[in-house]
Amino acid sequence: MPVSAPRVLDVRVPESDRGYAVRVGPGLLAEVGARVRARVPGARRAFVVTDDNVGPLHGTRVESALSGAGLAVTRHTIAAGEASKTPARLQEVLA
Repeated sequence: MPVSAPRVLDVRVPESDRGYAVRVGPGLLAEVGARVRARVPGARRAFVVTDDNVGPLHGTRVESALSGAGLAVTRHTIAAGEASKTPARLQEVLA
């Protein structure tokens, strides 16, 4: 039986006035630094916003991939859940 390559899915998330794409698949976190570097070649810094559920699971791998691509990384963690996604929280994150 032939072995197939891991499957990567590109999913479009419809959002009222502006949707966005999400790529899902094995090994993609290790590529995030190279992908950012390819899209923004002059970038020197990366700011990662995560929540207290996802950060402990994937934050270190994302930071390692970004720093491995030569980016200085800052991580900001917010509480998990829709209640944390507010204009006030955005102002706090950007301050």
